[in-house]
Amino acid sequence: MKSFLVAILLIGMAPLVSAAPDTKGSGVILLSEVGIKPLSVPLDNPSPVYSNWSGNGYVGMLRSPQSISVEALAPNGMLRVRGVTTQGSVQAWLSPNHLKALPESFAVNVRKTVERSKTVEEFIKRKQIALGMTPDEVLKSVGKPRKKTQSTTREGVVQTWEYAKYKNVYQSVPMPGYGRPPGPPPPGMPPGPCPPPPPGSPFFGGVYVKVPVGTLTVKFQDGIVESIDQTEGNLENGEVSVVIPPINVYR
Repeated sequence: MKSFLVAILLIGMAPLVSAAPDTKGSGVILLSEVGIKPLSVPLDNPSPVYSNWSGNGYVGMLRSPQSISVEALAPNGMLRVRGVTTQGSVQAWLSPNHLKALPESFAVNVRKTVERSKTVEEFIKRKQIALGMTPDEVLKSVGKPRKKTQSTTREGVVQTWEYAKYKNVYQSVPMPGYGRPPGPPPPGMPPGPCPPPPPGSPFFGGVYVKVPVGTLTVKFQDGIVESIDQTEGNLENGEVSVVIPPINVYR
């Protein structure tokens, strides 16, 4: 009987950990996966939490007052949180109606952030820059600049990054010997063996040379791309792409 009571006490004292909430393929947005840090929000009243974002599987009541961590957003607006119930620590789903301090536009801004991330990833895949990108996103897209400068104005801090633009140009160069060297013929040369030139005459081989063809200048205003200038006119229709700047989901 004594050991049975001890077992009950130990169970009551053990921290409560809910079943891992389903997120993959369900439309749930994990804040960490879109670059948003978990949001710490005060909880003023005891609130029920669930193991499923549909509101099923009652887990317990969150204690109050306490600060809980918001980690994910479900399609129906439910929030995956970390907090403490009367039984112990828990990771479960909570209705946003219980978080009066949660910013009103939180869910809308999280979804906007997801769409922005998808758009920026497409620019990075194409090695392009758009107005509204951050320095980290520009680095991922086109790499490190050859030159950086910084100035401070009444409007804020302005950074300027300069890139050199190159292209490979084929050049013919005289080479000693007879005939053509082994390997595929250079561009513009017919396939097959080349008749030997007169003795002592050089033949022409070819090399690709990296030639500068222009510059790319990117200006950041307070950490956001605000202008893009190119000396080589290769912008589509002369237009510059734009993405919305990063969104502050905490306001």
